[in-house]
Amino acid sequence: MIQIDDPEPYHLFDAALTKLQTLSPRSYKVALLHYFLGYDIEDVKTE
Repeated sequence: MIQIDDPEPYHLFDAALTKLQTLSPRSYKVALLHYFLGYDIEDVKTE
């Protein structure tokens, strides 16, 4: 099991993604595709 010493950065990152989803759903999708799935920006343009 992985132990995280300070979960606060993860909570802040999650809160930022949640806010981005509300403010700009397209930007949220781009962030998910790029950050979590490793899509290049050129690949994201076609999604």
